[in-house]
Amino acid sequence: MLRLIVLVTVSILLSLAVACGRDTDGGSASGGLQSQVSEATTGSEGCGSASKTGVSVGTIDSDGLARSYRLYIPSSYDVNIAMPVVLNFHGFGSNGVSQEAYSGLANVAEREGFVLVSPDGAGSPPQWHIYGRLLPGFVDDYAFVDRLLNHLNATLCIDESRVYAAGLSNGGGMAQALGCRLNDRIAAVGSVAGAPFNDATCAGKEPVPVIAFHGTVDEVVAFEGEGSLLGLNLPPIRTTMQEWAEHNGCEGEVRSERVAEDVVRESYEGCDEGSAVQLYVIEGGGHTWPGALDRPGLGRITQSISASELIWGFFETKNR
Repeated sequence: MLRLIVLVTVSILLSLAVACGRDTDGGSASGGLQSQVSEATTGSEGCGSASKTGVSVGTIDSDGLARSYRLYIPSSYDVNIAMPVVLNFHGFGSNGVSQEAYSGLANVAEREGFVLVSPDGAGSPPQWHIYGRLLPGFVDDYAFVDRLLNHLNATLCIDESRVYAAGLSNGGGMAQALGCRLNDRIAAVGSVAGAPFNDATCAGKEPVPVIAFHGTVDEVVAFEGEGSLLGLNLPPIRTTMQEWAEHNGCEGEVRSERVAEDVVRESYEGCDEGSAVQLYVIEGGGHTWPGALDRPGLGRITQSISASELIWGFFETKNR
């Protein structure tokens, strides 16, 4: 019941805002690094198939439902060279087109050379069903993502070893969940203002690099696990990151480094297979995507860093 209330709360708040996006170049971790694409011999079965670049919308069937997604293929796409893929999950009450615009990840995809996929959740309001079959209206979103990846592999030239998951709020929780649920298909995870996720399916799975961003005054998913709307008591964000660090076999103390006037990066090092865990603490930040335009009612957005740039830079350097 507590989790259901969390989902409803996030849905109400996120549906208040209309997404808008922009190209932001602040705080890039990649420093303009161009994507290192793989040869087609390591690519998916779709290599060699013709495909249009730019924006398109597609649907696939999943458990009898027509599931939609927004696809951005950069102009540098070559049907004979395998490209990485970033799955970009929206928050509660939002959709793929809104998330693409708000995150600004399409701009990064165009410049750096990766395929961006922004799927639509199911239900009303749209959501990602990360908490189990017992909740009303459950839809198997894990099966949907698995089938979506199969479809992309069959129709595009994809580097199957470089598929990443990122998301906002409920979508951030979905990205984290996929790091366990589709552990053999997701190479790294990025979570912004993400709903805390912990699942027994992580046990025995391979380490997964994780980068997260969270505001200290987020009123939807509280940083300290207290003070959320409706008095919800959620796990502290640092607890979630500590659990990821333990899963990834990280050793030693957490290293804190101030990277901007209002941003501190907390890094776990000595992790198995290079599966680093990083948390960007946004001091005074709300339930927002760093570097994006303002969303009224969801708190302050820092412009000191760009979550989109840092997520891609992390994915590039932490690919397993």
